[in-house]
Amino acid sequence: MAQKIMSKANDALLILKEGLLYNNVINSSMILLYHRVLDYGSDPQLLAVSISNFREQMQYLKKNYQIISLKKLTNAIIENKVPKNSVAITFDDGYADNYFFAKPILEELDIPATIFVTTSLIDSERELWWDELEQVFLHADELPDHLDLRIDDYQISLNTEHSASERFNGWNITINKNISSRQKAYLRFHSILKTSNHAKRNEIINFLFNWSGRTRVCRKYYRTMSSAEIFETSKNGLIEIGAHTDNHSVLSYLTYDEQKKEILTSKLKLEEIANFRIKTFAYPFGSHLDYNKSSVLSVKETGFSSSYSNFPLKVSRRSDIFQQTRFLVRDWDCENFGIKIRKYSIGLWN
Repeated sequence: MAQKIMSKANDALLILKEGLLYNNVINSSMILLYHRVLDYGSDPQLLAVSISNFREQMQYLKKNYQIISLKKLTNAIIENKVPKNSVAITFDDGYADNYFFAKPILEELDIPATIFVTTSLIDSERELWWDELEQVFLHADELPDHLDLRIDDYQISLNTEHSASERFNGWNITINKNISSRQKAYLRFHSILKTSNHAKRNEIINFLFNWSGRTRVCRKYYRTMSSAEIFETSKNGLIEIGAHTDNHSVLSYLTYDEQKKEILTSKLKLEEIANFRIKTFAYPFGSHLDYNKSSVLSVKETGFSSSYSNFPLKVSRRSDIFQQTRFLVRDWDCENFGIKIRKYSIGLWN
């Protein structure tokens, strides 16, 4: 397993190096990846961009770049006509805040975008699993002193004694010094849940809520968009809806049949809601370790026209339209966003 992971990591590095050299001498485009647009109080995964920063980022792009839809970009790749100085906007997961805060700004500025929606929680009062995990470990006022949980062939034991005095205080996953017992528990279970199947993930989450004594809640903007919001978002054609699996599972940990079910289920649910064909797909998490050849084959066989990963490389005429690459955007103010985008535009991502 370790050799397989190293091999895939080395392959990814070669692709990035080759792409960096090639993208600087031919026409290429950037695809930007967002998740949330929200004035947030907590964001341990660094998924959110504040409303004001998002508006300024979109204004900057509108002024300095040619913003195009994924459909136009994919056609340009196929036709070997990728426009210079172009950029496309995407969102993963389909959070409700995309509807309430991103959509009005995109429509005001007439900016096309695609929102890739995870479908299992549409019209439910549940949050995505990493947000529910945050509720357990990073928000509860007090936790039991100890946690013991047997998962398959191994035992998890964590000491959470004296955790009542711990507070979130803006912590995120990039801060790895002097982290508390709660934060360690959050990181440990995030790693476990990410690679668990849907049934096992739900079992563990339910156990954790029962153990913590905390009542599961659904915060207003932490749910996924409702059916009505998805339909409303997509009806005028400026914002496209794409699929993002049913349960946001790491596809590479699933069998071919399980992958195809996840992919097809999300497509069919969204087509019923939006009343048109869903043509685009984004791989959950999206690194080279998170999907495989079976994933790409399943996407093709399910009838998508293009699909999207999550590692930093520009797209060009040589890009695989079923593995188009994207740059992740953080909550940068306009000045820092401009610096990042200029680096991205010349093939740098750090």
